[in-house]
Amino acid sequence: MHAAPPAGLSVEAKEAAFNKGFEFKFKSDTSTTQMTLDPLGSRHSASGSIGSKAGTISLSGKYIPNDREIKITAKRGGQEIGEFTWRVEAVLR
Repeated sequence: MHAAPPAGLSVEAKEAAFNKGFEFKFKSDTSTTQMTLDPLGSRHSASGSIGSKAGTISLSGKYIPNDREIKITAKRGGQEIGEFTWRVEAVLR
């Protein structure tokens, strides 16, 4: 991970329905939101926002092919407050 996750914001990552990428469910002290990214499909970016007692947090996610990473950045008032990073690995079956 390149930077610390934002204080007061948690995330649960899991495989999306029908093997269509990954779902990220964010939870703050007052609300929840969900984003879906699909590195093997056409959804390489997503955005959302979530409310918190300290103000609205905007979330911006993207898949970075050269690094094989999904990076989601959190901002409050235009100022970056943290990021989450996952490395994507493929398994051939």
